[in-house]
Amino acid sequence: MAKHKQAHYYNRGAAKQRPKLPVGQTVHVRFDEKDWRKAEVSKQLPFRSYGVRFDDGTTRRRTSCHVHFSNEPPIIMREDTGIATSTPTHSPLLVVPSQLSMEPAGSAQSGNGPAPPDQRQQQQQTTQKSSTAVHSQPTTTRSGRIVHRPARYRE
Repeated sequence: MAKHKQAHYYNRGAAKQRPKLPVGQTVHVRFDEKDWRKAEVSKQLPFRSYGVRFDDGTTRRRTSCHVHFSNEPPIIMREDTGIATSTPTHSPLLVVPSQLSMEPAGSAQSGNGPAPPDQRQQQQQTTQKSSTAVHSQPTTTRSGRIVHRPARYRE
């Protein structure tokens, strides 16, 4: 009786059966430790595993605990270029190396000319604030002691 009681309490937290994900389903997949990326189920494999295809075209095998259902739009693969596209949920700021002047991403492609001075100045101020905030303010501990970085990490 004691063994059954112990087994009952032990099995309460045991792995539950996860629902099967159909091939072609859009999912979020654990890529690295805290990095979850959008992918598509390409195969159902044995032992609760899936073959998933990422938007860059690579495929990986992941177990069901590292694959979560997603309501995002599906990944669309173009046959002619092999590049995947998807509908973005937000518009990220793109940094292109060819845009050395501080122009917004849309103005360089559309050919409307340089950005207005106030926008350019505002962008320069935000980049200056972010770069100086890292270097000018010393790091302190909770007790208030200043942490000095070793010389090999200084610029």
